[in-house]
Amino acid sequence: MIEIILKMILLDVIWVIGWKIITEKNMLLEKVGEFGEEKLSKGYKVFDGLITCPFCLGNIHGILFVWPLAFLLNIIPFEWNWKYLLCHIFVASGTSMIAGFIWSGYKYFEVKGKYYEHLEQQEYFNLKDRKKRFQNTK
Repeated sequence: MIEIILKMILLDVIWVIGWKIITEKNMLLEKVGEFGEEKLSKGYKVFDGLITCPFCLGNIHGILFVWPLAFLLNIIPFEWNWKYLLCHIFVASGTSMIAGFIWSGYKYFEVKGKYYEHLEQQEYFNLKDRKKRFQNTK
């Protein structure tokens, strides 16, 4: 059972991170991401779990897409087993933790990268400005 849980967490994390990437700006499903953000800003919280939140996507997308995909790819045997319901609790929790951590880390480094890029540009202009002022004082 642990093997099934770990396989499903891995598959679910790949799905969630892929979904988040494909709904970002300048990607294939950018409009879907924008639609979800727009509906979320209007107060429709269900779109958080369906489209936007990497912590929430593992639960709903896991049931709708990942479990059927795992059955189709023979990752887990296609049979009715009540233990799969119990497994889903652990799969959704593990996916939420891992995918959320990965996505948060990515966003952190993206923001830091843009911040440092901005600092480099700012420093370039500061040096250029200092050079102009130094040349004018001679």
